[in-house]
Amino acid sequence: MLESIRVAQVGGRAAAEFAGRVFADLGAGVTAFYPPEHRSPPYLERGKEIVRAPSLEELGNNLTAAIDGFDLAVVGMTRTDRKRLNLDFEHRPDSRLRVALVTPFGESGPYADWQGTDLECQALGGASLSVGKNDRPPLPYPGNQSGTQAGLVAVTALLAALQRDVSSTEVIEVSESDVWATFHTGTGIVNWIFHNRKRQRAGHRVADGLYPHQLFRCADGWVAVDCAEGRQWRRFLEVVGHPEWSKEPNFKDRRALDADRTDALLSDWFQARTRDEVFAACRAAAIPAAPVLSLEEAVSLEQLAARQFLIADAGRVYPGLPFRESAPVAASPRPGVQV
Repeated sequence: MLESIRVAQVGGRAAAEFAGRVFADLGAGVTAFYPPEHRSPPYLERGKEIVRAPSLEELGNNLTAAIDGFDLAVVGMTRTDRKRLNLDFEHRPDSRLRVALVTPFGESGPYADWQGTDLECQALGGASLSVGKNDRPPLPYPGNQSGTQAGLVAVTALLAALQRDVSSTEVIEVSESDVWATFHTGTGIVNWIFHNRKRQRAGHRVADGLYPHQLFRCADGWVAVDCAEGRQWRRFLEVVGHPEWSKEPNFKDRRALDADRTDALLSDWFQARTRDEVFAACRAAAIPAAPVLSLEEAVSLEQLAARQFLIADAGRVYPGLPFRESAPVAASPRPGVQV
């Protein structure tokens, strides 16, 4: 798909690394420029040419000399770090380079020069507000989701920039905390504007959702159930053996009912059944539900195998592209090559 495109990945921030990995899987020629001390997980280096400079000064010199030979660049360095290496991607009048600058907080504002971790970007972007129990500290999303989500935004923006004919460098900035705010705070703002409801953490439930929109403990784990429609709620009550509840006043308003008490009333039914049995019963009644899988179970899932999402290489399993094309792209066949 992108065999004629050359991409420079600069710096070791996870968002830049993930973007570089996606470009490599799409067939682009990706060269990753790293500072001397940086080490990446092998799956992020697949399909890339790796240039690890012996010093930060030499890294800056390498980039200054080589950058105009690339079509795209995704840069995972703050403004302060770029200045320290004398890297100026913004003012190159003779270059047609498209550059995505991926930083924790963007290129402007009082936080522009600050460093930031995945945890901090989640917190400032409003995502932590929705994970965990309301009477306990918030929880982070697992893995480096700031890197994954912001990396995908950088890839999308650069692919769009490729469609335009430019006469000088085009710079796109991606703020990881902004990405979180866009993806996860949007629903909270809508709920406040239209329903006057403040989003909050609700543990195993989705806050302010119609009951049940949550996880239930089963004999061998957990299962997720979501009855957004009245007909789904009535079918759910038939499945769990309480169709009469649909006519009782205590269960009329599913936003206001006592969710903890209702969980307790349903506990015996769920814990007498396995996840697969609950899933099968809900599926037969057209009720949205899914078993909660462990990492090992997810890797073995037949759906992922059918879509060839996971890539096995040298005894390890790696995630593939998070999207599909009508014309399949061969996965990067080689690990990162050190230069």
